[in-house]
Amino acid sequence: GLGSSQSMWSKTLERLENIEAITVDLLGCGLSPRPIHIRYTTDDHVAALRTTLKHLRLHKRPVILVGHSLGGLIAIEYAHHYPHITRLILCAVPLYDPSDRVQRLLNQQTQLYKLYEFARQQPEWTISTLTNIGLIIPVAKTMTINRQTWPSFALTLENSIEQQTAYSTIQQLHIPISLIYGTADPVIIAKNYHQIKRRHRAITL
Repeated sequence: GLGSSQSMWSKTLERLENIEAITVDLLGCGLSPRPIHIRYTTDDHVAALRTTLKHLRLHKRPVILVGHSLGGLIAIEYAHHYPHITRLILCAVPLYDPSDRVQRLLNQQTQLYKLYEFARQQPEWTISTLTNIGLIIPVAKTMTINRQTWPSFALTLENSIEQQTAYSTIQQLHIPISLIYGTADPVIIAKNYHQIKRRHRAITL
């Protein structure tokens, strides 16, 4: 997810048997590069993932792509461009309907966009808040957000999450997709998941 590293998957990997699995740090996260000349769009993230899979010689092999939050948005766009992906498993992906943002001013999605904008405009508050969350929520401890990582974090939030196209892209895919989400997750809009499922027979919730 945004600001997280591959270490968030360590417990999951321990439970996997007889499965070849790799984890990656997304562009600008963990130990991955943080180039200063890009906008950190989903296209930028997809290109970085493609480079990694080519380096590992996995870019032509059948692959099941698993993504959490931001990673899920990137997985959707990657699968749209590259047919060697045979299935998607998406966890807590913030899928937002761009038309819904325009239609209603006070809905949950609009409020989330306002929160994201506020977070980008208040780096000190955001860094402090996310650091404190990491002290009490285990998965949040994998997040590394500080002054060094802030530029890539803020740009990714704006250009990959707020400006996402995954809501429409996922409906164009022709592979099995598992969508997993928590009903109490504040950044998930469940009705968007159910709308997508109604339009895509290969999706399971």
